Amino acid sequence: MNRVPATVLSLIATWVVALPATAGLVAIAYNNKTQMNEFRSINPATGQSTLLNSFTFAGGFWQNGTLTADNMGHAFALASGRLYRFDAATGQILGNPLLQADLADIVFAGNLHGARYSPFPAFHLNTVDPVSGAFTPLTSFTLNTGLTSLTAAQGSLFIASQNRLLRLNASTGATESDVPLDIFPQAIIARPDGKVFAMRYNNTTQRNEIRSVNPATGATMLLTTLLLAGWNSLAIDPDTGYLHFLAAGPGKQILYAIDGNTGQIVGTPALDTQLQEIVGLSSKPSVPEPASLLLAATGLMALLARRLGRRP
Repeated sequence: MNRVPATVLSLIATWVVALPATAGLVAIAYNNKTQMNEFRSINPATGQSTLLNSFTFAGGFWQNGTLTADNMGHAFALASGRLYRFDAATGQILGNPLLQADLADIVFAGNLHGARYSPFPAFHLNTVDPVSGAFTPLTSFTLNTGLTSLTAAQGSLFIASQNRLLRLNASTGATESDVPLDIFPQAIIARPDGKVFAMRYNNTTQRNEIRSVNPATGATMLLTTLLLAGWNSLAIDPDTGYLHFLAAGPGKQILYAIDGNTGQIVGTPALDTQLQEIVGLSSKPSVPEPASLLLAATGLMALLARRLGRRP
């Protein structure tokens, strides 16, 4: 009787569920001594970082605020009209194709999505091929108050534009909601479970605030109040659900960790390296992209056919 070899079953299991090699936070930094950009992994508990790769962006600069990640262990950033794709486990640059047009921001929601004005206030959303840099139009509309933040979760794209919050279907571009916010956020971010958070500065109290956001109504609820000398780069660790951001500290940059359910500050480690931006990576298994699945399945079927064709 022919049996499926254990090696084939192992290969099938590996390809059906892909586990990213890196989880937690990764970051882009700039080293003033070497005058090189750096791709680093970050330990959110200790603030210690590991240098994975040193490189130079095309043109010498990149669009700070565009670092994003998919669910397959890749990170992306924009620089000089190019899309940089990194292996998040090694920091190696896997590609940097010239984009079809300049983008204002990018986010992953099933596919890589890019936002741009052409011309203002005509706002366009496209899916972006991470290998070729080509666009597939998704939707377009007038957005005459500028782009504050672009984030995604649960198959939806969230666009903050001053005190306006739009929620769009990431697959079709259809508008799911369009509501006024009761605050003017500096940034918003969505957690994988769909919960949305906002960071803002309260001019009355002169304090920073982190708030939860109801995307259906635009109502927000105060989670915690902070006194910060300055901050940037709001990120989510997909595994813990914690909100992270970078803040100025006495002599060193501080990595804040906030429990989004309670508003409690759960960590403020000093970082060993000055970072420009951080993004969260998930350790949870994810299904490989269709092209990879097809290629793997074809090879596995050929191997299986050869194995089963042999007599014991």
